[in-house]
Amino acid sequence: MKLLKKASSRETISDILETGVLNKIETDRKIPAPYEMKFLDKSYIDDVISLAKLVVSLLEREDLFIKDSKDFFMENIFDGKGLLIGVLCEGKLVAYRSVSFPMNSARNFGKDHKNIPQDELSRVMHFEATVVHPDFRGNSLQEKMSRYALDFGKARGMLHVCTTISPYNYPSIKNIMNVGLTVRGLKRIDNEEYEGKLRLLLTMDFRDKPKMLYADSINIDHRDIEKQKYLLKMGYTGYKVQITDSGFDIVYGK
Repeated sequence: MKLLKKASSRETISDILETGVLNKIETDRKIPAPYEMKFLDKSYIDDVISLAKLVVSLLEREDLFIKDSKDFFMENIFDGKGLLIGVLCEGKLVAYRSVSFPMNSARNFGKDHKNIPQDELSRVMHFEATVVHPDFRGNSLQEKMSRYALDFGKARGMLHVCTTISPYNYPSIKNIMNVGLTVRGLKRIDNEEYEGKLRLLLTMDFRDKPKMLYADSINIDHRDIEKQKYLLKMGYTGYKVQITDSGFDIVYGK
């Protein structure tokens, strides 16, 4: 992997972030495939929508992911309202991460977190969606794109990052926790965008140092929604996932 520039040193958002070689899954083997990671502009919107449509069609549960429309990208991502990072392999889009800067809009996720004061809502960034083509999973692309997005957000003066993830989506929870976000809430989001879907509410304050040790840690099956809600109400934070014989646990600490 070749790193071309640090995100914080960019003067434009057209720079290539990194190049390298991915493992592409073909039938029962992996083959090397050169790639480049870069910021995407509006010219990629049809490729983004097509990739999301493909991934959604393969989901085991329809509530795992919300597919964003072209209008969503135009209203919330492009023209300085956010950013879009993509991975291209042989000229084909194989992954993307979308980020928005909601400022004081009604959809600012920071309003769901008591630890984010009102006067810092304009400095909240959202991790929106990450989509990776099935043939390119296992390359840590979600985590890599998220780290670049965090660097860009910090350079822009953001203080917090927030996101929502289905409690049944192990890969996304794991990757987002790997970059430092923790679970601070769990609820059904009743609006036009989420339509009552159940979501973990994760956040990170860029000024906080990662908490490595918790005096009390409890493993909870990811399907035990009520117990997770209870622990969150008691001040616990979800900070890790662990594979189990029956699926996976979310580890809560205090």
